Amino acid sequence: MCDLLRQGKNRTLEDYKALVGIGYNMNMEGSRRAETMEDLIDGRRKSLTR
Repeated sequence: MCDLLRQGKNRTLEDYKALVGIGYNMNMEGSRRAETMEDLIDGRRKSLTR
């Protein structure tokens, strides 16, 4: 995941979705998770349309 971020693989919505998916799979339990995967993606979608 860190390598993908260094390569700039978070600049498009599709790349960001993949990264969020990786992060969620790394921490399946997510006991301290503040937002759902959908909320994170919606927030990113809004920031890309500005």
